Amino acid sequence: MQILLTEKKLREEIVGVSNVTWWAWRKAGKLAGLPVIQLGRRRFYSEEAVDTWLKGLATKTN
Repeated sequence: MQILLTEKKLREEIVGVSNVTWWAWRKAGKLAGLPVIQLGRRRFYSEEAVDTWLKGLATKTN
């Protein structure tokens, strides 16, 4: 079974950005490599996909 993270937890506790910044990133396509599971209005992300996405960001900046 996969662990799902809420968008709020990912945004605030893991990445550490505001809601406005997250929204701007989504509109700019910076979250394109992060698959989302949407249930109604809520967005969830698998822990595995988040790890892969964060590693990809780290390699782009180095």
